[in-house]
Amino acid sequence: MKKGNKLWFNVIWFLAGSFTCYITLQYTFFEIDAKLNIPETLISIGTAIIGLYIANTIQKRLTKNQNQYTYVEGKLDAIWAGFNNFSQGVLYNDSIEVNVLSKYSKEAIHSIGFVKSILISYELNVTCVSELETELESFEAYLLSLPISANIISTIQSKSDVEGKIVSLNQCFAKVLKLIHNI
Repeated sequence: MKKGNKLWFNVIWFLAGSFTCYITLQYTFFEIDAKLNIPETLISIGTAIIGLYIANTIQKRLTKNQNQYTYVEGKLDAIWAGFNNFSQGVLYNDSIEVNVLSKYSKEAIHSIGFVKSILISYELNVTCVSELETELESFEAYLLSLPISANIISTIQSKSDVEGKIVSLNQCFAKVLKLIHNI
C-alpha cells in the first residue's frame, strides 16, 4: 500500500470513529456516576486478583506438565525407534553380531534407566518401565543363549520365539508411552 493511500485510509477510519463517538454521545449511554461504591470496588479488585492468581497457577502447571511430557516422550521415542531398527535387523537377517547386540542393549537399558529415574522424580508409578527394563535384559540374555559362532548369533532356528519377544517388548513400550501420556 502506498503512503498516500495509507493516509487516506487512516483519515477515513478517523472520521468514522469521530462520527460514531458523536452519535453515541448524543444519547445517555456514557453517563459517568461520580459516586464511588467502596464495597463493590473492593470486591471487584479482590475477584480480579484471585482470578489472575488462579489463571497464573493453572498456566504454570500446564506449562510444567507440557515440558515434562515433551522431554520424556522424546527420549522414549528415540529408544523405541532404535529398538524397532534393531528388531527389524534381527527379524530380517538370520544372524546378528554379538557386538551390535551388546552395544544396543547397553544403550537401550541405560536410556530406559534414565527415563525411569525421570519418571520416579515425577512421583509416578514406574512398574511398566521396570517391566520394560527387565524385558530388554531378558531379550538380550535370550539372544546370547542362541548358538554363537565367530561372534555371530544365529537366529534362524528360533525366529518365532524372537518375534514373540519383540512383540512383547513393543507392548511394554506402548505401556510406558501410555504412562507418559498421563503426565
